[in-house]
Amino acid sequence: MSQDIVDTHVRRVVSSFPGAVHNVFIIGPDKRIKLTLVYPMTTGRNFDEVLRVIESLQLTAEHRVATPVNWQQGEHMIGL
Repeated sequence: MSQDIVDTHVRRVVSSFPGAVHNVFIIGPDKRIKLTLVYPMTTGRNFDEVLRVIESLQLTAEHRVATPVNWQQGEHMIGL
């Protein structure tokens, strides 16, 4: 993924927020952005959620399933 694509995406997201923000990007092995989380500077990031999303992305990349709301590793999934 070229740095220009990421820079353009970041500028577009950041410009929609007044003031500074924290950004979390998850980029897959195919070099595509899989997730963007944007938090205001006044809000802390939730690393449990970031890890949950990474686990879900890895699982759904290998199997034809979807993970429901608040899914945790080892819980039931939805078959596609």
